[in-house]
Amino acid sequence: MRRFINIFIIFMLTGAGLAAEADCFPPDNLIGGWKKFGNSRVFNQSDLYGHINGGAELFLEFGFEKLAVRHYKNGDNEIGVELYAMADNAAATGIYLMKCGRETPDSMLNVRHTVNKFQLILKQNRYFVLIMNYTGKNEYMPVMIQMAGYMSAQLPADEKVTEFDLLPVKGLINNSVRLMRGPYALQAVYTFGQGDILMLDGTISAVSGIYIDDNQNTYRMIIAEYPDQNAAKTAYENIKKGLDQYLEVIEWQEDGFKLKDSEGRFITGKLTDKLITIKLNLSAVSIID
Repeated sequence: MRRFINIFIIFMLTGAGLAAEADCFPPDNLIGGWKKFGNSRVFNQSDLYGHINGGAELFLEFGFEKLAVRHYKNGDNEIGVELYAMADNAAATGIYLMKCGRETPDSMLNVRHTVNKFQLILKQNRYFVLIMNYTGKNEYMPVMIQMAGYMSAQLPADEKVTEFDLLPVKGLINNSVRLMRGPYALQAVYTFGQGDILMLDGTISAVSGIYIDDNQNTYRMIIAEYPDQNAAKTAYENIKKGLDQYLEVIEWQEDGFKLKDSEGRFITGKLTDKLITIKLNLSAVSIID
């Protein structure tokens, strides 16, 4: 009897979560004749690969929990809406920054997003929203924007991503920041070697940004914060073990290293307490400084 009650409670909690997220979708006729058609679908961690071809690994690495999908039609025109529930605010932000490209926001939406005639991408709190205009017609951009506005009003208010506070403000180039929680996201920034070389394991966040120095040289900085000094030291040592063969070790100490890549650019790393700080694409002048 107790086992039945426990199963029932789990079912009710899961169902309540699904119902709450279903309420975020635009209702029929919210915008001039657009109505839901077909069955809404829900994907969990185990079946995300069945929906995303070649990109599920990135979502799972950041902390994917659930995806709800719904389609709308107006005559022969179709719009698809996908609502991704991620583990936390940082996870949703990481996915958004990987997907958004150069942001082209619309003034009608007061939430972080980017939109073109094919799709609208929105990030709010721990949710990532993708709205797709399958016709590609400019006239349906306002429909996507109104749908996004409705969903934004139903979702929890956005919050600051405090992980980015690790990045120094001076010299940071606007809109260059990225967030990583494993090898797939890291490889989009830089390839140090195979596997989870920074030992982020989907739970530890590393942040990066592009900087310009006083001599107008640009470089990228990566900072990872670990739970404690031992975890940071273990990850630091793992970098050397997994380094790609094209990276030449110039100097390696217990708390810092210097590398040179195949193009003659330099990389520096520093271990400080719980932090690993790496600078990429440095010139010879920068490394001396």
